[in-house]
Amino acid sequence: MSDVNQKAYRCTSSSSEGRHEARRRHLQALSEELADRGVRCLTTLPMESAPVLYVALRRRTVCVVAAETIDGWSLVGPGLECDATDPATAAEILLKEPPPINLSDVLRRRSRMKAVA
Repeated sequence: MSDVNQKAYRCTSSSSEGRHEARRRHLQALSEELADRGVRCLTTLPMESAPVLYVALRRRTVCVVAAETIDGWSLVGPGLECDATDPATAAEILLKEPPPINLSDVLRRRSRMKAVA
């Protein structure tokens, strides 16, 4: 490998390591906010793919990831898309009671499932 290729490889790998570290830091901050509110969390630390935060809520477990956007970093999960620099707001959004399920949506999905089956 030439010197130019080695330098380019090192720059690429260091920038991906920096993004991986940023994801981990944002998820850790959210995990600490949720732990202060009595919620159990587990952060996975995979070697090559992005870290994921598993949050144990009342009757379900949700996954939250940190995603890089044009405006910076965001925390993304079910019903959550929030600026990663504000983990307190993200924790409040996650702890809100989810909206009730609309019965007509359930019946419509069920009829489509019968049609497919």
